[in-house]
Amino acid sequence: MGIRSIIAKSLAHSLPIKVNRVIGSLYGYVRGASKSYSLYGEDLVIGHYFHNIDVTKGVYVDIGAFHPKWISNTYLLSKNNWKGVVVDLEEEKMKLFRYFRPNCKTICAAVAPFENQDDIEYYSFNRLLSEWDTISKDEAEMRRKKSKVNYKKISIPTITINEVMSCAEEYAGQPVNYLNIDIEGMDEDILSSLDFDRYSVQCIQFENNVFCKGSKDVQKILLEAGYLHYATMGGTHTYVLADTLNLDEPDMEIVNI
Repeated sequence: MGIRSIIAKSLAHSLPIKVNRVIGSLYGYVRGASKSYSLYGEDLVIGHYFHNIDVTKGVYVDIGAFHPKWISNTYLLSKNNWKGVVVDLEEEKMKLFRYFRPNCKTICAAVAPFENQDDIEYYSFNRLLSEWDTISKDEAEMRRKKSKVNYKKISIPTITINEVMSCAEEYAGQPVNYLNIDIEGMDEDILSSLDFDRYSVQCIQFENNVFCKGSKDVQKILLEAGYLHYATMGGTHTYVLADTLNLDEPDMEIVNI
């Protein structure tokens, strides 16, 4: 129960309504703002969603995790005792997770859309703990031309998204509730290769900075898998399973394909 609820409950029957309104008005100015660690407040959206469906200690998968706290969609979940698996291209980033998040498993690899892929190259940018690193040559070239920052190519093992999901289930001992994908230009390719019949994730977030709600192809895949568009913040799109929402008559056309 929040502070506001505690105060309201204790004063509801002891003070006149006008006094309660004055106290409430003052409280609105002194209370702190909700704190987000994501770039666009994505963590507050997923927190609200899971609160509404009564999931308190779930399991997350964070692909392209970057940093344990900085612009992280999963930091608040970790603080609330969720377990998870985080994946990134750089071992130095994984070391940070192992130190600051003891309740997560780390995988240093490139998530590839196809099985049995050999090691591949990724493009590592010469910038502060780069969030631009990617296995997409097109994305890397676009970043290099716009920013004038160079990259180097580094070889790395691959893993599939389904292997990551299986690892998360084995590590946590329960199904994955939340999937976040942020891998610079490859999000939809990876999401499209997810086995939706095997992994019924309640909430999925991915990035597409060109098309609102994601491309039509991905919208169709998610619609057919039973998902609805829940929110878009910046270039991050949130989809949730329709049967977790309180909809009298779910309108699947909400995705607007």
